[in-house]
Amino acid sequence: MVITGGLSPDKKKHILLTGPNSPLGQCFTSRLIKNFPNSKIFSLSRSTKINNFEKYVTHIPFDLSNDSFYLSQNIDILIHAAAAVPATTKNADEFFKINFEGTKKLIEKIRFSDDAKILNISTSSVYDEPSADILYENSKKTKNDPYGLSKLMFDQYLDEKFKNSLIQVITCRIPVLLVKKVKNNFLSNWLKNIKSGNPITLFNPQSLINACVTGNDIFNFFFEIFYQNRTDNLTCNLSSSEPIKIIDAATFIMETIGIEVGIIEEHNNVKAQLISHDLAKKNGFKPATIKESLQSFVNYV
Repeated sequence: MVITGGLSPDKKKHILLTGPNSPLGQCFTSRLIKNFPNSKIFSLSRSTKINNFEKYVTHIPFDLSNDSFYLSQNIDILIHAAAAVPATTKNADEFFKINFEGTKKLIEKIRFSDDAKILNISTSSVYDEPSADILYENSKKTKNDPYGLSKLMFDQYLDEKFKNSLIQVITCRIPVLLVKKVKNNFLSNWLKNIKSGNPITLFNPQSLINACVTGNDIFNFFFEIFYQNRTDNLTCNLSSSEPIKIIDAATFIMETIGIEVGIIEEHNNVKAQLISHDLAKKNGFKPATIKESLQSFVNYV
């Protein structure tokens, strides 16, 4: 899918991507190269190079927790996918140092075009309303989880900074990300165990699930909104449509890859929660069904 219109591939743009070597960053880089072949793409990460796309992207080694930033070009599109995440961050202070303080300093140093577009990848961990069946954008927010709180603080900073400008911010709160080579979420762990022939453990297997989204669906939504030539900010949840039971999701994955393993069913007091994507859908999001998302994820691996 090649996007045309206000963000035409024929119009040269300066694009900046953070976290290019993450699974989501790699997905976005591939799509940016295909959709904007005439544009200049820059990337920032701690690594000394960008994986797989060296000849297409100008990579700048950069540590969000320490480094300062300078780039002479005006940035037309910023995609912020870098983050300190629970699977790799042991010190709670690091969440705030990287996800809020360091990224805020980066934003202050970037020279944006007057009508720049920003995609901010956030998380459903900003929410803490354990009794709710469905999480909405106005659901109760966390006050204790350092990861969710650090991301929430940055979401709020971006919205406040650009609310009276022509620069548009889209903050997408992601539950479980389904993208090639992603690790450390429960669906990737299921898949790893199934492919290894090991049993999987399901908590509250009769509960419904829709709390996942593919990288391509995120990308398509971002540029669908900008094609509308809007300037208002938007903070919304993304998730799959047509929820199914957790046990049916596990069975579907096994059927798709042709491997059947044992299922250990357990129950706990943590409620499985659906993620509303109604607001995103009103603004052009076309969510895949949960089965389509799982099918795509299995095909990635």
